[in-house]
Amino acid sequence: LDCLKDQIAATNGDCRLPLDGWRSEFKRRHTGDNDKSKNKAHQRARKSLVCKRLVSVVDDIYWLDDTAT
Repeated sequence: LDCLKDQIAATNGDCRLPLDGWRSEFKRRHTGDNDKSKNKAHQRARKSLVCKRLVSVVDDIYWLDDTAT
């Protein structure tokens, strides 16, 4: 969640972020051994945040829900 918040803040007010932008920053920060494990960790985190309704998504564009801000 922090990674998504930071990426959104870095876009100068655009509250929506494409999946690729979020994923690349997540992978840069993640300590996993390889891209496959980093991608899997991002997928799990993404699904969890959407299920908890902290993040919304339409057509691979993500934004923070009101409860996450």
